[in-house]
Amino acid sequence: MSFLGLRRVWRRPEEALGRPRFDRTWVRLFSAETLLNPRPPHLEPLAGVDLTHEAAFRLGRTEVRPSTLELFRDGRATTVERKVMQALVVLARRQGQVTSRDELIEQVWAGRFIGEDAIHRVMAKLRQAAEVHCGGDFALDTIPRVGYRLVVGDVRDAAAPTARNARWRPGRRTWIAGAAALVLALSGAAALHWWPQPATRPPVVRLVAFSALGPDVPASLPASLTDDSRAAFGTDNVVILRDRDPDVVLSGVVRRIGDKLRLAVQLKDARDGTMLWSGVREWPAAEKVSPRFNAVNVTQILRCGLIDGAGLPPHALALYLQYCDARFSIVPQHERGLAIVRRLVEEEPGFAIGWSSLAWSAEGTIALDPKRADTAALHAEATAAAARALSIDPRHAQAYAIQAWQLPPLAHAARERLLRRAAESRLTACGCEVVNYAGSLMLVGRIREAVVQYQRADQREPVGSHAAYLSIAYAVLGDATRSDEAFGRFSELFADTPGFLSVAMQRAAYAGQWAEAGRLAASGGARPQSREALIAAFEALATSDAGRIAAARPAVRKVADEAPDVSFYSVVLAALGDRPAALDVMERTIADDPVQPYYPPALSLRHEPRYLRLLQQQGLIEYWRETRTRPDMCRAANPPAFCATLG
Repeated sequence: MSFLGLRRVWRRPEEALGRPRFDRTWVRLFSAETLLNPRPPHLEPLAGVDLTHEAAFRLGRTEVRPSTLELFRDGRATTVERKVMQALVVLARRQGQVTSRDELIEQVWAGRFIGEDAIHRVMAKLRQAAEVHCGGDFALDTIPRVGYRLVVGDVRDAAAPTARNARWRPGRRTWIAGAAALVLALSGAAALHWWPQPATRPPVVRLVAFSALGPDVPASLPASLTDDSRAAFGTDNVVILRDRDPDVVLSGVVRRIGDKLRLAVQLKDARDGTMLWSGVREWPAAEKVSPRFNAVNVTQILRCGLIDGAGLPPHALALYLQYCDARFSIVPQHERGLAIVRRLVEEEPGFAIGWSSLAWSAEGTIALDPKRADTAALHAEATAAAARALSIDPRHAQAYAIQAWQLPPLAHAARERLLRRAAESRLTACGCEVVNYAGSLMLVGRIREAVVQYQRADQREPVGSHAAYLSIAYAVLGDATRSDEAFGRFSELFADTPGFLSVAMQRAAYAGQWAEAGRLAASGGARPQSREALIAAFEALATSDAGRIAAARPAVRKVADEAPDVSFYSVVLAALGDRPAALDVMERTIADDPVQPYYPPALSLRHEPRYLRLLQQQGLIEYWRETRTRPDMCRAANPPAFCATLG
């Protein structure tokens, strides 16, 4: 299996790496709206709000300066994003009246198609600006299923329990009285219980600086772990870090146990001190990257619980956090997660994410052991649970993703439709649905579109393994600079993890960085039985010496014959110019690694008749014709002949 982990579409990419998904966003190349509507900048249509000619205005004590994207209060200016300012201008023009989502899309996004999360992201940033930078001079009301309203004045002390001053609390529920009355009037049915809409504002976390327990903890480590945790919560405003008026409190202590360091963290309800979750992470004291990795791992679990579990009562939230711990543990524990979430849906049958999480864990349990005696029962349970989730919330992304994974391997078009729908629906905290949609695009050779979605995943979650997938996608496109940058971000968290050198070696080979691939192979990236053959091959390719390249082929062929499950050798053999052997390996392994035909060295085979037959056997020619799409190789100079038949 290649490092991308696309053995099958239903397999989580992060599990193929043996780690939960983490990635760090240092460079944001695309905004959320651009990700959903990729186009060259010079073709960008003018939105309804031209900020350059918009006059400044006041909201309470805050002066809004649209042309400079500034909010000015108490002698201090805060800069916001262009879309955030445009949204604020549109809402302010309405003078307290409700602005529909369609009006916002028309004015801010020029009527383009966008996903719900793009609107939510902009509104979340606007809310944070109001609370954190503008002292509550204005607030944002969410009118469920309608739109938004700007409220100006001292809204913090308003007595009425409206959306603008309602606090996020575990346990909030919403009864839709009108709908229930209508059901009673028309059918005599019992009152209908609706699960709550997303919280009116993100949960607020007070992050207490981690402390050291004992003198043998490195002096800078607690502060470093605190900073890493703070950064991992991200800037997408789905969780707000603030000391004032928190909903939950996160604290932790670090101590040394022999030759290991241990981080113990606690999450408590800020109202009554109820323990919601606690966890322990350990790592060898000598490792430099592991502290950051473990701090980020803890944050991943908390994002899962606090964002996806918003609205649960405290005891159910504590249970859901246990599930998040099992799912995003260093090694995912699907069977444990399945037992937890079964209990959860018994207690909270209206919790859509609970049902889809049950389906996720059931399919994950099967993936880890396909020969289980209860495989059929687990699959049936997953199918029913995903359907139950969608009956509660028809826009629940994770349920669509699960349905996509359950399709037959060659159902490319149907799978893509479901995954695209998932990526455009209500995402879970990790944004895994976007990553899986990107993976499906990689499988059908639409690499440029996959890059757009991986970048969108970066917007959703600031830390994750997105960077590794993004690095490979850039390598396939021949963009070595961005490939190196993305892989550097991945290295910051994964450099100490088992298998990292192998991942790095394969990535270097896909990017054509042969000298680097040879260095990594010698450092432990290659298995002992194949190390010498690969080092010789990489060194020969680095020198472009025809004689050395020819001499390296037999050893690589021999290794590939002894390890037929390793599709990576098809790429190396293609680079060495041994086309028959490369195609032999590809034929044996393409079912487990269907993305390998698109790796740059393998693209040299695209005019071979056997290459075309492989694409036909995988149902890809039929897929491209049915969907009227084309793989990126059809855009290249001298495209393969089949491209002319795609219409």
